[in-house]
Amino acid sequence: MIVEWIPQSEYAYDHIPPPKPAKNYIPTWYKDLTPFYGGQHPTICSSRADVTEKLCMPLFDTFTTGYIQESWCDVYVNIESDGRVSMIQADQSVDMIHPRVDKNKIIPKNKGYVDFHINWKTSWEPKTPKGWSTYYTHPLNQYDMPFRTIDGIIDTDRWWIGGDIPFLLQNQFQGIIPAGTPLYQMFFIKRENWRSKINKYDQKEQRNLYNKVFNSFYGGYRKFMWEKKNYD
Repeated sequence: MIVEWIPQSEYAYDHIPPPKPAKNYIPTWYKDLTPFYGGQHPTICSSRADVTEKLCMPLFDTFTTGYIQESWCDVYVNIESDGRVSMIQADQSVDMIHPRVDKNKIIPKNKGYVDFHINWKTSWEPKTPKGWSTYYTHPLNQYDMPFRTIDGIIDTDRWWIGGDIPFLLQNQFQGIIPAGTPLYQMFFIKRENWRSKINKYDQKEQRNLYNKVFNSFYGGYRKFMWEKKNYD
């Protein structure tokens, strides 16, 4: 499968980095984790090893799935005493932040964030194969940022024109969002019609799956169930 990145201006093509694979933005705290609480070697207790989140493949997949758009310049943020927000880009050639602010406060207030949203302005958009849409979201499981990007889905096999991606800003934040900060993550969804079905409990099936994974002290899911995903 191929995704094409469409620049929204000549300036974007010449100066703004296009989205890159999410695996390039794995957070430092995750990289620094050891696989076991005791370090590089396991301690076995009650038939399980003392694994950390470093060996959790579902968590790993969130950091490596899809693509991420980073900020291409520093942004200075200040929230005034009256609640007004000022945001200044170091490079003002092209807007990274849309000046429009949701003063009507349509999106419900989120605790810890200002009660209106601002917008990222996209400079690159994905053009996906026929039948595929793009899910835009905050960089998955990266909550140590002073903002929270809001989710959205666009049918990018039909529409790859730049627009606004809303985000919420933390209360009382003042400082710089540095160039290279992950702004939003994108991964792709095949449009299909789905129906749900309720199955009866199958103890034999459940036990077989359980045993296949948990007959190992650790790593059973990765060995027998997990499949590597590739985004380049």
